[in-house]
Amino acid sequence: MFGAVMITVALVGLTSEGRVSGTDQATMTEADLKAEFVNRFIHFVDWPAVETGSNTSERFVIGIIGETSVEESLRLITAEAGGALHQQIQVRRIDDPRDVGVCQVLYIAETEADRLTTILAHAGGRPILTVGDTEGFAEAGVLINFYREGDYLRFEINKVAVDRTGLKFSAHLLRLARLVEGN
Repeated sequence: MFGAVMITVALVGLTSEGRVSGTDQATMTEADLKAEFVNRFIHFVDWPAVETGSNTSERFVIGIIGETSVEESLRLITAEAGGALHQQIQVRRIDDPRDVGVCQVLYIAETEADRLTTILAHAGGRPILTVGDTEGFAEAGVLINFYREGDYLRFEINKVAVDRTGLKFSAHLLRLARLVEGN
């Protein structure tokens, strides 16, 4: 279990209270914390408008590629989060990198390190918020990547990669992240 009593300063400002409540801290795992971050990131990113008449505007897909304990936590958190976005949020397994186009968010597990270049080639230039949790993923082109600093979970953003997607990150989110450069 992750040292959940230590919540990163990056979570401050992403929540209305500024931190996770004491009760939640005691029961949160690292996977729960990452899922909560992903859920909150959605509110600080603007996607380009979807064509009228497309049913994708009614559904928001978070894809998971690879094996990760974050998947179940994302399913639980997003079951409650759809109302705030006025959209149905669906967490979907993605096995084939060619299928990432159905996602607005793509969580890339560490198990996909060998296929990362292929995954990013299919996601690249599209308005897909890619999120990872493996050292070097941000430099390789993943938009947001988690990293640990002592007992803290933090995140970094590859701003160059963000600029190629058409996504607009809030200045607040960018200020909270460590900015990295890379592919």
